[in-house]
Amino acid sequence: MSLHHFQAMGCEIVVGGGSPREREAIKRLFDLRERAFSRFIPDSELNRVNASAGRLASVSELFAGTLQIALQAAHETEGLVRPTLGAELEGAGYTRDFSDLVPDWESAPESGGGASGPVIVLGRLVGVPPRARLNLNGVVKSLAVDDALRLFSGRGFVSAGGDLMAGMHLTSSPIDWYAARAGGVAAYVLLSAVVALGLAMVGKKSMKRWPRFAFEDVHRFGGLLVGTFVVIHIVAVAIDAYLPFSLTSLLVPLTARYRPVWTGLGVVAAELLLALAFTNHYQNRLLSYRFWRRAHYLNFAVWSTATLHGLGSGTDRNAPWLLGIYVTAVGTVSALIAWRMLRIRRPSPTLLRAGPVAMAVAMMVLVAVLALGPFRFRPKPWNAMAFRDHLKGQILTDAGVTKGIISMAGTGTGPQTVIVRADLLVSTRQLVSTHFQMEYVPRAVCRGEVTHVHSYGFEATCHLGHGPPRFVRGKWLPTGARQIQGGVITSHE
Repeated sequence: MSLHHFQAMGCEIVVGGGSPREREAIKRLFDLRERAFSRFIPDSELNRVNASAGRLASVSELFAGTLQIALQAAHETEGLVRPTLGAELEGAGYTRDFSDLVPDWESAPESGGGASGPVIVLGRLVGVPPRARLNLNGVVKSLAVDDALRLFSGRGFVSAGGDLMAGMHLTSSPIDWYAARAGGVAAYVLLSAVVALGLAMVGKKSMKRWPRFAFEDVHRFGGLLVGTFVVIHIVAVAIDAYLPFSLTSLLVPLTARYRPVWTGLGVVAAELLLALAFTNHYQNRLLSYRFWRRAHYLNFAVWSTATLHGLGSGTDRNAPWLLGIYVTAVGTVSALIAWRMLRIRRPSPTLLRAGPVAMAVAMMVLVAVLALGPFRFRPKPWNAMAFRDHLKGQILTDAGVTKGIISMAGTGTGPQTVIVRADLLVSTRQLVSTHFQMEYVPRAVCRGEVTHVHSYGFEATCHLGHGPPRFVRGKWLPTGARQIQGGVITSHE
């Protein structure tokens, strides 16, 4: 999964997955929210409301809804999250974007008192008490992440300063993945049988045991079954959670992000098969027999590209059972092609028997070498117990009246892609509680707690379901900045 970064709302936004158009839409969403709710943009809607403190102000539907959620959060957290901290933050010197602040060791001046009454929301009318200033940044970021997730057509995640949301494709059930594999394999087996039967029928006006029309009907019906299983394969791939494909990548060769060349060959094979179905349907109607006969040679192109597609992109391609299918299919079709070409030249009976066998053996050896060599499938682990990744992220703080939250949110990239978050709930005197979560992309989550906190790192334990504990350690360089630099995250039993 590709990661894309941009700056908004005073932090780094990380977008994982999605198409270029979806990522651009997510960036526009964050830009619009920042222009509406930023304290550092003079003409933002938030600053206009704050300037109207003490009287009612008309606001947008988005602003009113966001403020309602912020007030509800303040109620549920008993004031830990408050939307009226703007005056206190400005009194503490937080009057510019975080990236523009410089260290100041002087004591912060008093803020001059807080709100003298409740915040009122009446539809799209908002009343802020005198001396109060709204600051909705925390809630705005969380809601922006939620809304950004809805812009994905497939699987992806959005992280904004510790607010993380991950989304899947239409389904994350393994059934769709098994259906895609089964559909593809069944289509290939049937396609190989149809091609082999067609080669065996060439030049024969009658059969010893079966009339020719019976073989032709089987040949035609086999082609229909191939098309049916190809459709099952494509639909199952389209809704799969692990390797989401857009409509474009399913229709246009070389546009898929997963193995574009080999996936593109599969697209070509499917589209050639569709063209063949068209010629079969309109044979002797719109198309002459001569044209149909020549177009029918496309079956060899369909079978060849389908073979390369399976060898190059299939996740089971080096499994013994599927390798046996490929070797058998390639050997059979190659032998029949050699037999057909030799019959045209009328060689000696010995060559007519030995030639196809030699061709079959050579092609079977070639397929086995490719599948076990350069085409061998080497998957990354989905939820490796032990790994060492590069860590990128940031440190976040959210101070309340009596308690505060310190969070580390980041992503680990390397042998095992993970999304990590460690939260500390602290009071003025002690560490109250901790929470740790590490998501193995794409679909496993390890949850636990932080066990040790260091100046520039942490240690945690987590469990994946009911499995054994996993011990995680994160560390980074002592730069003093919010952004984690030179970070490393490791996991072991």
